[in-house]
Amino acid sequence: MRKSLAIFSVLILSASAGLAEDLVIGAGARYRRPMTEAVAAWKAQSGESVGKVYGNMGQVLGQARESGKMAMVCGDKAVLAKAEGLAFERFLPIGTGKLVIAFRKGARLTDAAELAGESIAKVVSDGFPH
Repeated sequence: MRKSLAIFSVLILSASAGLAEDLVIGAGARYRRPMTEAVAAWKAQSGESVGKVYGNMGQVLGQARESGKMAMVCGDKAVLAKAEGLAFERFLPIGTGKLVIAFRKGARLTDAAELAGESIAKVVSDGFPH
């Protein structure tokens, strides 16, 4: 919820920046859930729609660069800061969190280094930025 509120405040800032056209935002696919919540809150408050572009960050950044119409791009700061052909006015944090490791009942993990071992077949993200 905090992430959605942070994104909502950025949407307000973006819209108040005097955009003459429709508001368009882009985000990496893993940011879809908080962005969807923020956009719904924005529409409920303002009545205005927001164009959304989700996907691989390379694709999102390419669309932002080519169109020149995205008011905001949500993603990892390290990736955004290195984006060629795009100059961002500012970077704002949208959230913080803690790394959590969950595994099946009966399994044991005594050290984080074990994640790189052969006994771990897959490590996945929940798809939500932390």
